Amino acid sequence: MKFYGVDFTSSPSKRKPLVISVCREHADKSGEKKLFLNEFVLLETLTDFEQWIGELTDSVVGIDAPFGYPPEFRDALGLIGDWTAQAHQIEALGLERILSFADDFRRLRPAGQKEPLRSADRVTESVSSMKMFNPPILIPILARSQASIWPVRLATSSTTIFEIYCTPFVRTVIAWKSYKNPSRNVTNSHQSKAELRAKVLGKLPILVSDVDKAKVLDDGLGDFLDALIGAYEAFDGFKKLNANLLLVPDGVDELEGWTVYTPVIQAERGTF
Repeated sequence: MKFYGVDFTSSPSKRKPLVISVCREHADKSGEKKLFLNEFVLLETLTDFEQWIGELTDSVVGIDAPFGYPPEFRDALGLIGDWTAQAHQIEALGLERILSFADDFRRLRPAGQKEPLRSADRVTESVSSMKMFNPPILIPILARSQASIWPVRLATSSTTIFEIYCTPFVRTVIAWKSYKNPSRNVTNSHQSKAELRAKVLGKLPILVSDVDKAKVLDDGLGDFLDALIGAYEAFDGFKKLNANLLLVPDGVDELEGWTVYTPVIQAERGTF
């Protein structure tokens, strides 16, 4: 079985392709299963991404993008039915109309409540899934796949897709420090952030070749590191799912989606 991590911080392009880590299981001398990195795959369009995800078999995928909206915004859009039905309605509305609805929605909301959070956003201290440019809206693309998309659409499939969020894992290693630069390349002034990426990479239970390690550390944007974290969080989620340990907390609306890796965050707050 393969485990993939997909860093979806923005719509892919030639200038900033989508980074996917491709990993497999590896048993060490003690018998403990870890991951080893096969390769990084780069995709330049959403069409390429949809084709890629449609061809997967025997796979577990962690995608850093929201699988749903907060209930208040779903109601404003008039979405009804199960997750797949709502995904088709989102596609029919189209991005421009959804953005227009979002503007009207914000204008009518009181200060401090312009963009409500999902339950998973609160737990992971993430931004609202109403931020629809970074990352782009993936819900219709995911709905067209045959994969089991946890927990919003469970299906009989050899491929399982989890929503992941890299930041909680990173905070367990370097607290609220930033490990990203404004540009892809590392300069002397940004060397300290490369060192922070090295700390995070060192805590990931993934075997990485020296060549790929250099890619991770040299990438100032952090896309390669985020893709690796995504694969680990998908791997961790899949193990818990098989052990019946992965549950959505009581009271959470599953149509919102749920981030698979949500440890208790006790790191000291700083600039992130």
